[in-house]
Amino acid sequence: MKSDLTEETQRALTETLTDAGFSSPSDAALELSLTIALARVSRYERECQLFRHKYGEPFETLRLRTDHATEAEEFPVEDDLADWEFAERSLALWQKRVDLLRHAIA
Repeated sequence: MKSDLTEETQRALTETLTDAGFSSPSDAALELSLTIALARVSRYERECQLFRHKYGEPFETLRLRTDHATEAEEFPVEDDLADWEFAERSLALWQKRVDLLRHAIA
């Protein structure tokens, strides 16, 4: 995205945001960032919930059980664990961002 805005474009941007109820472009950016972060939290919460439902146990329990398994490796389960771990870490990251942004807005 082009970052060098003409004076006319900057004025139109500011007027549009003011008409929408924002006091400044930075306030609009904060609100938009919070909306994006909340959407990501929702996405990763759903993904984690799908795995919890599929396996009927929390991530850590399944990981420990799989790590200590003496039978043959279960590649589909291990693939799910990798995806689930990514979702759990992403969820934590986005939840921290939501908290930070909410604090900045308050």
